[in-house]
Amino acid sequence: MSFSHFLDAAFGTSWGWRFVRVFVYISLGSVLWQLRPVPASQRALKPINRRTRRNNIPRYAFVTAVVVAVVGLAGATAYGVTQNTDKASALASPVYVDPGPPYLGVFEPTEQASYKTVDNFGTITGHQPQVVLYYSSWDQPFASQFADTAHAAHATPLVDLLPQGHGVSMESIAKGQSDSYLRSYADQVKQYRYPVIMGFAPEMNGNWYSWGLGHTQPAQYVAAWRHVVDVFRAQGVTNVTWLWAVAETTPSQPDVSAWWPGNNYVTWAGVDGYFYHSTDTFDSVFGTALSEVRALTNKPVFIPETSAGPSVNQAAQIKSLFRGIQQNGLIGMVWFDQRQNDGLYHLNWHIEGDKPALAAFHWGINFLKKTMNKSL
Repeated sequence: MSFSHFLDAAFGTSWGWRFVRVFVYISLGSVLWQLRPVPASQRALKPINRRTRRNNIPRYAFVTAVVVAVVGLAGATAYGVTQNTDKASALASPVYVDPGPPYLGVFEPTEQASYKTVDNFGTITGHQPQVVLYYSSWDQPFASQFADTAHAAHATPLVDLLPQGHGVSMESIAKGQSDSYLRSYADQVKQYRYPVIMGFAPEMNGNWYSWGLGHTQPAQYVAAWRHVVDVFRAQGVTNVTWLWAVAETTPSQPDVSAWWPGNNYVTWAGVDGYFYHSTDTFDSVFGTALSEVRALTNKPVFIPETSAGPSVNQAAQIKSLFRGIQQNGLIGMVWFDQRQNDGLYHLNWHIEGDKPALAAFHWGINFLKKTMNKSL
């Protein structure tokens, strides 16, 4: 037994217990000292009143019993406090084991109404999603019930917080005009206790959102992003992975660097990209944006949204997606599994029931299992 183990055995492992045990040892030592036999040499020097000595023995026995009882009560109380503290600590500390990359996730349009759509996707594809994406409009609270359901299914919620609505802008957010809402949201995420991946104002390098290209200056965007992160930090939130995500781009479009908030404000970088055309490949969809992001940071890179539309090359494109994740060292992706069917950029991304697409998805999962040998 090591010396530290001996101390723990003798005095306990918590400071409360150590104080109680030291008090017990000192008290009992004092009582036993009073009850010690008196040597003959001392009796010769000082005659002992035998009657007093006899009377003192029961008194010391009584004192001993009282001391032991008091210390025992104190010890029981300390033990109860320690146990309650340990239980409270256990409740406050989330039991979560990060499976590590690659992270494969999904978005299902009705997932908040029924998580069965996520479960069904996992069953059909042969892999239960580790990440579940949902979109949160401004002034909506954190979907804690949905997050609890995802956690019970061993998945992490990925929230895309969308700053759109009356009077909301990157400028107003940066000036603190939404701080009351952000503090409330941050507190809800903190109370959830488990990991949350948080996206904010994604695809800013595109022109289809109010916070994006042509609508908001990059400097205003950066100021708003940093302010949101600062508010969460000020609220003591430590369970958020901050995901900054751009849209797929081409060399003829502006570089994404102007929108970059900086390494201190980003945990993961992301690139959203879709296989819209039958001729699309991983490099043609993600290549330019991925190169620009990699020039900015060495943070892990994730694909928060992707899918391949129905075409004769859909299965090949799905395989291309999985190969691209492995070859480019990405940490995963979220499959956008929704039927849209309202134009070139809103196709039927839903693969359930499509045997070639599902076969390609199965192939991709097995490919990552063999080549990345991690959590799948």
